[in-house]
Amino acid sequence: MNESFGIPEYAVGELESFWTESLIFSDDEEGFFSLFNKVLKGQSSSGTFRLYSLKELYQWTKIQLQPIKDKNDNVQYIIGHMEMTMQHKENAAKEDFLSRMSHEMRTPLNAIIGLTELARNKLENKEFVSDCLKKTDIASKHLLSLINDTLDMSKLNSGKLILQRKPFDLKHLLKTITIVYDMMAKQAGVVLKTDFPKEYSTNVVGDEIHLKQILINLLSNAIKYNREDGEVDLKVEERKSFRENAKCFRFTVSDTGYGIHEKDLSNIFCSFEKAESSSYKVMGTGLGLAISQQLAALMGSIIEVESIPDIGSRFWIDIELETYDKDTDEWITQEHERQEMSYNHVDLSGKRYLLFEDNPLNSEVAVAILKEVHAEVDVAVNGKVGCDLFRASEEHYYNAIIMDIRMPVMNGYEATEVIRNMDRRDSDILIVAMSANSFAEDVQRALMIGMDEYCTKPIISKHLFRILQEKS
Repeated sequence: MNESFGIPEYAVGELESFWTESLIFSDDEEGFFSLFNKVLKGQSSSGTFRLYSLKELYQWTKIQLQPIKDKNDNVQYIIGHMEMTMQHKENAAKEDFLSRMSHEMRTPLNAIIGLTELARNKLENKEFVSDCLKKTDIASKHLLSLINDTLDMSKLNSGKLILQRKPFDLKHLLKTITIVYDMMAKQAGVVLKTDFPKEYSTNVVGDEIHLKQILINLLSNAIKYNREDGEVDLKVEERKSFRENAKCFRFTVSDTGYGIHEKDLSNIFCSFEKAESSSYKVMGTGLGLAISQQLAALMGSIIEVESIPDIGSRFWIDIELETYDKDTDEWITQEHERQEMSYNHVDLSGKRYLLFEDNPLNSEVAVAILKEVHAEVDVAVNGKVGCDLFRASEEHYYNAIIMDIRMPVMNGYEATEVIRNMDRRDSDILIVAMSANSFAEDVQRALMIGMDEYCTKPIISKHLFRILQEKS
């Protein structure tokens, strides 16, 4: 809203009552009275008030009023200007964000709740319960991806997301993505094709997680916005790099889907934006491409796109990755072996752990996971209780502590400091942080406080098992 208006002399008296009774939000009436009286006395004045709105409860609006006087210095009429403030625009964006996220998150939540209820009513039918669990797993992972996208977007917007620089196997990354999304494509009735060089530099250094996120977002969209019997192509080309000890890789994702109209191409990389089309409807917040483009920018690149409606789209990105000596291959292989660890390869018999966790359901899940691999677990409902239990135990009674961060009475950071300062020989016990906070600065803070390892919730059992088997 950005409007100017004039108020003739005969309407000035009526206008004051009209505005306060019909337009001005009740809590702001006194302030508006004060402004209006100044104008009636011949002073120009302005203020920001909440105006009732047809679309929402109110809008923050800046109102500027200027009196125009006659020869006798009396106010003859008033010139006014109203403009929606930036504060309201920001609030409107937040409300739109919350509305969209509420809708998107309720979709998988509804599936999880409904499937749980269905399974509970047919516990004797193992095949039916197994099917419900598989679908619940899919819905829960979709919900987790929505939460991760939202957190990533928040960090990107605040400039706090930090890229990691670690060696990884590019061939292994592409193989993993291909296996997962080949299954997703088949379920959607789409064919996934790959075109990789016969020989290319696979030992590279960079941010594997966020490169994977970009490719996953592009592949996921290509499959979701495709037509039945359509095709998706993932192509990788190795190109020359102007940097020493580096290679440039072009990743291209093409599809035979609905395509994007030219008028929508400039918006698809904006947060919460989707190309308008009545021919398809899929789940999603519209964050995926926005996140991917910002991640690409952090990596010194840009995602480019060309599309023809009803024929398909092509997205591509050039990423430079450093190469490293093949001596590091052994490290990569060991990492892959550790990541593949499962229940079948883990035995923590004879080990005892102290779990700090205030949430009963989270505690139950963690205890159950650890008991599956024959570990013994004691539980403390907050940091103080946990510290008291540890202090009262014999030295080396516990093999490790699994520490939640956010707890009542005493949080995980405080509890860690208390334990590290205890006068006992096992005060250097392995402490594994277990938290829903997953950003790099959260991990760094935990390690600086004195924790040794960091696991994010939801618990990925193989990650926790690897730490406990190797270090406790």
